[in-house]
Order: sequence, then structure tokens, then C-alpha cells
Amino acid sequence: MLKRTTEILKVCNNAIKLDIFDMVYEFSSEKLNTLSFLPINRKGILKRSLIYLWRLLGSVGSLWNNENRIMPNSIIFFVCSKNERDAIYPIYKKFENSYLVDTNSSNHFKIFWAYLIGLLFFPIVYVIFLISDGYHRKSMKYVFDHYLISYGLYIYACTWMKQVLPKAIILSNHTNTVNRVILKVAKDINIPTYYIQHASVPNNFPPLTVDYSLLEGMDSLIKYSRIGYTNTKAFLIGMPKFDLYYSYTNKNKSILSVGICINSFDSFDRFVEICKGIRYEFPIIKMIIRPYGIRRKFSDWEYLWNKYNITFSDFDEEMSFDFLKKVDVIISGDSNIILEATLMNVYPIYYDSNKHNLDWYGFIKNGLVKYSSEPHEICNIIKDVLLFKPQVREKAKAYCHTVDTAYDGHSTDLACELINYLISIKDCKYEKWNRIPDIDIEAYEHHLL
Repeated sequence: MLKRTTEILKVCNNAIKLDIFDMVYEFSSEKLNTLSFLPINRKGILKRSLIYLWRLLGSVGSLWNNENRIMPNSIIFFVCSKNERDAIYPIYKKFENSYLVDTNSSNHFKIFWAYLIGLLFFPIVYVIFLISDGYHRKSMKYVFDHYLISYGLYIYACTWMKQVLPKAIILSNHTNTVNRVILKVAKDINIPTYYIQHASVPNNFPPLTVDYSLLEGMDSLIKYSRIGYTNTKAFLIGMPKFDLYYSYTNKNKSILSVGICINSFDSFDRFVEICKGIRYEFPIIKMIIRPYGIRRKFSDWEYLWNKYNITFSDFDEEMSFDFLKKVDVIISGDSNIILEATLMNVYPIYYDSNKHNLDWYGFIKNGLVKYSSEPHEICNIIKDVLLFKPQVREKAKAYCHTVDTAYDGHSTDLACELINYLISIKDCKYEKWNRIPDIDIEAYEHHLL
């Protein structure tokens, strides 16, 4: 009993010492500047506290365990979103002694307890808010609930992980609050951690804090080497979620269909202009629109579909690559779907509807995509490639290291072979892997790459 009490006190003490601004990097980092994309109606300590209580009540369902208990010494694939799940799922399916823990649907991780424990730390978080200033204070007004749950997550995750005792934790996001706390807990109790990308990397991500990083390509490796010090060991493995679609790489020579990808950061009205222009200039071309994170009345979408004869792709129901199988060109703002389109040999066009020239992932700078900021420019670009669609897939090589190699379309096999090896090795020889020179990170590529 005394030992148990001492252990609990130690965990609580470690929780109090948390750098919660680091745990909430996604919103606390002025370098990342996520707050500039959030609507003003999200802010307010009272509002965010009420949201916290609402989520606490909503998480009660996680208490009813209808899943098998996680066995010790297994591999845990931990995800918090659909994008993360899509990135990691092909690898998870290859491991027998593994569990997919999804905070949105899995009862393995009872996030209710994290919310409940977090309530006890309200006075501490509020005091931190009162003494904070600048961007940190602004951040706490927007996502006070994220800061509050950090403490509860740490304490609950410590208890959970010590019960589960996994041989490894594998994640595909290291910037959001839940994943950063999980990584911190795993480090504190010496559980090996692995990171697999779920999207391309911008220049303002935090340094990697995982033991092993399975990166898609040289672009990510170079960016992480410049971001800040890390002792991770990096391996270039390509993009596992693409493997199933390798055989569907676009071989069309002309443009028969256009995909329009719009997210919450884009100007809806300016994208409507695009639909109008394409339908007028190319009346027989098929159009498919794929909204992401857009909160519009259904009548707005219905009007758009009916007026311009547009098909709808549901982000929640259809994988991006399934959508890309149907189109020859995509028009998109700043989104990772530009890279995915290039891998599928679908011609990408960057439409800067807000004229911010953000280029979050460097796709424009690196020549991966054609830039435009006016609707008429989009139509002119389509005219140029209408009958002779360029082959663009080789441009993705910097972002996906397996392109045009023996492992093209087999990144999952490469990743699984590597993970199995890393889990079982007693030395650091990394057979079949060659050290990549002139990079600050200890990084490797397979000898067949």
C-alpha cells in the first residue's frame, strides 16, 4: 500500500513539473501559428472550460469496455484522427501481437479518466494563464481545455502504460497534445517509441522526441535535421498508405476529370468561381469536389452540385487515394493531397484562393505543383495540359524515397521488416541499411533504395 501511494505521488509530482506549453505545442507555438487559422468564437476561458466539461460527459462511453484486454509485451499503434489511422493502419495489419488504440473509438484507452483527473488541476492551469503573456496567453484563451487535460492525460497514461507494458508505442503524429503526452510518458518509463508520418512536414514542427523515426523521404529528413536537436534514429521508408494504390497510378494521356479539394482555410466563394469557370470552359469534363473541415449548410453544397453538375467525395468515408483514382487533375489549396496526387501521377494545381502564398510544405518552392491565384489561370493551365497530360510522378521522389526503386509500392513491407528488426536487435549494426552522410540526424536508407 505504501509503495503504491509513493508511486502515485511520484507520478503526480512529475505531472506538476510538465512543460504544458510543450505538450500543447500545436497551439502554443508562435512559430507554428495555428491560432491564426482558428475562428474568434473559439476563444474564452469560460467557453473552453464548458467545452471541457461537455467532452468529459461525452467520454463516459469509454468506460464500457467491450474489447479484449491488451496483453503485455505487445505493440501499440496509437492514433487520434482519421489521417493518423490511415497512415498507420497498413503496418498495424501486418503485426499479429498488436493493438490499434484510437482515442476516438477504442475503449482500450479510457480517456474519461484523463478528463476527470484533469479537473483537479484547474487552479494550477488558471494560475499559469494569469501569469502568462504574449502568444502563450493568447493560446490559453483559445484552447484552455487542451492545457487542462495535459495533466490528467499524463497521470492516466502513466497508469495505463504501466498496466499494458507494451514492447513499443507507434504513432503517426508528434505535434498534438494527446500524442505529445503519450510520448512523454513512454520516455519517462522507458517504452521504445516509433514515429510514422501521416503527412508531409513543414519547417515549423517541433524536434522529434521519438527513439525511431520512419520518414517518407529526404524532404522530411532535411527539415527535421534543421528544426532542432534530436537523438532519434531516422529511416527512409516511403509512404505505406500508398502501397495499395500503386497499381492504380494514373496512365491517362488527356484530362477527362478534375478533382477540387477545398479545406476550412480556403475561400469557399473563390472555389465556387473555379467550379463555374471549369464548367463553362470544359462542359464535358467530370468534376468531383472533396471538402475537408468545411462547415457549410447542406443547401450550399446541394446548390453547387446541382448547378455545375459536380460529384461529391466524402472525406470521412473515402480515402484520399480512392478519390485520386477517379481524377486526372486536382485543384487544391495548401494540402498534403498535392503530394498524394503527384504519387498517383495526377496533375496537381495549387490554387491560392486567399492569396497568402503560404506554401506550407514547400510544394511550390520545390516545383511539385503549378501555382495560381486567379480562377482564369486555373482554366488556362487545364487548357495547356488538356490533351497532353504531363507525367509528374518522378517529382515526388524527394518526398517519397521509394519512388522508382525496388520498394516502390512496398513501403509497408519495408516498414514492418524494419520495426521487427529494431524491436529484436541487441546492437546497432542496422543490417541492410546504409548511413546517410552529411545530415545532422543519424539517418539510414535501405541498400535497395
